[in-house]
Amino acid sequence: MTAVNEGPLVVVYDRGAAQPSEIIAQLSAVAPLVFVISPSEHARSREPIFASVAPAVRADPPELALEQLRAMAPAGIVTFSERAVPLTSWLAERLGLPYHDQRTTRLLTDKSAQRSALAAAGVETPAFRRFTTAGEWPDVVDEVGLPAVLKPVRGGGSHNTFLITTAESGRAVVDELFANGRVGLDNAGIDFDDAFVLEKLLVGRPSHPFGDYVSVEHLVQSGRVDSIAVTGKFPLSEPFRETGQFWPAPIGGVDEELVLDMAARAVKALGIESGFVHTEIKLTPDGPRIIEVNGRLGGDVNELSLRATGVSLVELAGRVALGQPVQPPRPPEDRVFYQLFHLAPRRACRLVSVSSTDAVRGRTGVTTYRALVKPGERVPGGVQATELDMVTGDVGNHRELTELLQEVSSRLRFEFDFDDDAQPTSVSGLELGSL
Repeated sequence: MTAVNEGPLVVVYDRGAAQPSEIIAQLSAVAPLVFVISPSEHARSREPIFASVAPAVRADPPELALEQLRAMAPAGIVTFSERAVPLTSWLAERLGLPYHDQRTTRLLTDKSAQRSALAAAGVETPAFRRFTTAGEWPDVVDEVGLPAVLKPVRGGGSHNTFLITTAESGRAVVDELFANGRVGLDNAGIDFDDAFVLEKLLVGRPSHPFGDYVSVEHLVQSGRVDSIAVTGKFPLSEPFRETGQFWPAPIGGVDEELVLDMAARAVKALGIESGFVHTEIKLTPDGPRIIEVNGRLGGDVNELSLRATGVSLVELAGRVALGQPVQPPRPPEDRVFYQLFHLAPRRACRLVSVSSTDAVRGRTGVTTYRALVKPGERVPGGVQATELDMVTGDVGNHRELTELLQEVSSRLRFEFDFDDDAQPTSVSGLELGSL
């Protein structure tokens, strides 16, 4: 398929679901490219990579980028970053390009507004309340109830996301968060305006050895909603840190129908007309419940698609942004394709070493083992997910998947230096969640 649009495709870049190498390699044949560099330290550090292959303009301020883009007469715009969704929407509106409008963008990036919109559309929603001061805490707890999840109204990667089981422990967390103001927002990648939301905890049904939640990957074209896959998940590491995912999910029949129906209703409720949508859904005893809806490609889902189907979802996203109709891929059902992450401890530390990586690489069913943190590097700690590595591969069925991952995590051994410990701490991949 060749591009029919003469103008360039604008790619707004920041940390997100696609790496610079993926974006460049998989979009270069789609159309001429122009990159918009978001005003973040991470995005600016990658600017030379993009500038070496295509024009790269800084969105600092956004008006400057808008002026330069207008002169280029772009034909489409896309982003793979949660942080960059508002900027992309702002630029698209002023350039007259299809993308999430301002209302939909707010519903996608404001967790409180999203819950309200879903409830208004009849999508089952847990009790929740937005608040902006620590003094509101007693009323918030009374209204929502406990146990509950405390999270920024805007944010990602489980940054500043806490399980609250008592009003007293929650009050201590809330006091500290508001006292710190905007501390640490660069890790989350999104400014949450010092507002938080408390949501009644969604309790999952027994799902061992897998996670009690899934995600649905949708492709929307001119309002038509096509599901690509239901993505299975591995159990969360406390409090809400993701440890991996796989295609297909270990559900089917009525369960799968209910999940797909709920996700599609959520897409419609938020007014999404175009692009990829990543919807996380909790599997509860009372049926599926929305965790959150994201108006972009899910994290690392493109890597799954490339191995499982041979189709680049990054490329499809670019073509959809240009108005080109595309056919969504269908993952095979006779293999299980997975990604496993081992997460850094919740206390700040230095990674000293990782052992048995060669044995893991040589194991049947493992395609790659990739270190994401090198020995000697420090990790920040905290409740957000910081991946130490990524293990990928495929097996014949879900039983084989369970056996393989148990073996892989048992073999790998991680050693850390903690600032407050005299001796290094050494644990297997299975034991990382306790740190």
